[in-house]
Amino acid sequence: MTKVTEEELIKAATGKRVTLDALNANIADEKFIKATDVLTICVLTLKNGFTVTGESACADPSNYNQEIGERLAREQAKNKIWGLMGYALKQELYLLGSQTGEVLDFKDRVRNEARELEDKIIKLDAFTKGNVQFERLTVNEQNDLNEQLWTMREYHAVLLRRIAGF
Repeated sequence: MTKVTEEELIKAATGKRVTLDALNANIADEKFIKATDVLTICVLTLKNGFTVTGESACADPSNYNQEIGERLAREQAKNKIWGLMGYALKQELYLLGSQTGEVLDFKDRVRNEARELEDKIIKLDAFTKGNVQFERLTVNEQNDLNEQLWTMREYHAVLLRRIAGF
């Protein structure tokens, strides 16, 4: 079985794709744990705080090599990130209507924008209502977030009026 190179993928790609550079740029931190005399665990923390793990083990402790174990465990963890980033890209393309190659008309784009904005409003509203982290902010920061929430609601109302007119 031959291994596909990054260069071959780049040449074959015609649309958006997850790249090795993007994957590596998404890794904020890495830690290695020698769990036993034959097991190495790699914990990769992504920029959004999500963690991914990879493992490497050998059967005979006399064959254990920490450097090789870390490299193999890191590669296994990175392979999991490919799937996560691939899913995120597919979701983005789905929301844009590109999963079938079609381009959404402006009405569908407005509907998607309204749904996404509504989700953000719900999250920001929950954050501003008694959240401990919100309470720790300065009064000016709290006021800015409340104003942002109000503006988002107004914008959402405009989008809903436009949708109602379709």
